[in-house]
Amino acid sequence: MFKNAEQVAVVHSIAPAQLYVSTHGVSIGGIYKHRNGNLYKVLHVACSTEDLSWSVIYEALYKNTVSQIWSRNLEDFLAIITLEDGVQQPRFTYQEQEAMLEAKL
Repeated sequence: MFKNAEQVAVVHSIAPAQLYVSTHGVSIGGIYKHRNGNLYKVLHVACSTEDLSWSVIYEALYKNTVSQIWSRNLEDFLAIITLEDGVQQPRFTYQEQEAMLEAKL
């Protein structure tokens, strides 16, 4: 994603609400709705040291008693799933950027 240390330094100096990077088809900082209706904020896309597979790291935007931070394989995060009634839909649907959501609250 970044070619050198200077690019990384520039990114880290930008306020989080101003920085939305799209990587591997996922918007970092973006708000996504799971098929069950819950909202999540994508924190990062990470690469596994074991097999170099990509995962999405995301935060529940509701009180979750198991965990607030979750990880899902990138392919699964972006998957189109088939519901029991045969309807196909994305597992997660992009909603908006965090700053836009906060402005509405």
